[in-house]
Amino acid sequence: MTERNYFTPFIVDDPGPEAREAMLFDGEAKVRHEWKPKRFYIACAIAIALLSLLGAGALAGQRVAEIEARFAAEALV
Repeated sequence: MTERNYFTPFIVDDPGPEAREAMLFDGEAKVRHEWKPKRFYIACAIAIALLSLLGAGALAGQRVAEIEARFAAEALV
């Protein structure tokens, strides 16, 4: 009688597409843990943060200019 091999060994290195005998599935938590954002998303987040800071600075500068104009008008009276 011939002995049958009922298990497929895991392949450590990747010799080619024909060696895919055992599929390994990662768990959802592991995939989420190992996920890294792409450079485009990081660049967009930095651009949004910079635009927000520039907008806040512009609003603050406008408010300072309004207050200065009010005080200058009161000083003339």
